[in-house]
Amino acid sequence: MISSKFITVTTAVDGTSFTALPSAQAHFVHVLNNTGEDLAFKYSTDEGTFVLPANTAWTFRGLNNANQLLVKRADESATPVTLSSVEVEL
Repeated sequence: MISSKFITVTTAVDGTSFTALPSAQAHFVHVLNNTGEDLAFKYSTDEGTFVLPANTAWTFRGLNNANQLLVKRADESATPVTLSSVEVEL
C-alpha cells in the first residue's frame, strides 16, 4: 500500500441511475456497506453488476481511479443512501 484515504458517495435521487465514486487515484476500493440497503456496483466499462448486500464488505480491484466504479441502490428506491465507509488504496 502506497497511500489510502476515505471517500463518501450518495446514490442517485432517481434510484435507477448509477453514481460514480468521487475521483481519487486507486488500484483498490474497499467498501463496507453499512447503509442498511443492498447496493449494486459496476465498473464503468462493464454492463455486469455486482450486488453487495447490506452489512457486508468487498474489495474492488483493477482500477486506476475510484470514479471507474459506479453504485446505486439494488432495489432502485428513490431514497438516496450515503456510503461513507469507502477506502481507496493506491
